[in-house]
Amino acid sequence: MIDMSWRRLIFPVVGLMTVATSPAYANIGLPMIAVIMPASWILLIPVIFIESAVAGSVLGYKYWRAIKPVAVANAVSTIIGIPITWGLLVLVQMFSGGGGSEGLNTFALRIYAVTVQSPWLIRYPSNELEWMLPAAGITLCIPFFCASVFCEYLVMNKLISANPTAIKHWA
Repeated sequence: MIDMSWRRLIFPVVGLMTVATSPAYANIGLPMIAVIMPASWILLIPVIFIESAVAGSVLGYKYWRAIKPVAVANAVSTIIGIPITWGLLVLVQMFSGGGGSEGLNTFALRIYAVTVQSPWLIRYPSNELEWMLPAAGITLCIPFFCASVFCEYLVMNKLISANPTAIKHWA
């Protein structure tokens, strides 16, 4: 029986992987989650403080008592809700024919590019991205808002003992 440890195999395997690779291309477009998530994390703290004030008035809680459940609900919404929603939108984009470039020649094609293709912007000339990034970001705010409301409602309903109707009004 030949005793060959993984350490003896590591250098030949890495060497083969290095030699046998094909060139990489940066032509995959832009997954908007890479643009949205940093902004979501930056805005998380101010949103928690603002929503705690709203939760306090809507749910009848004191401000400091509302911060913890609101923080948990918003963290779940940011960590889980937005990425899952983005992933579902990418699947819809792929299966609805939005995975290919249709061009930007007409106004209708431009609208198509920043709505149907908003989760993962297709590779277009860089000068077009100047208007496409903000337009796609604004478009994504709608499904991300709906996902956040849904996630926050579910989490708050589990964390606090308040009327579910009041929680819906807060969410």
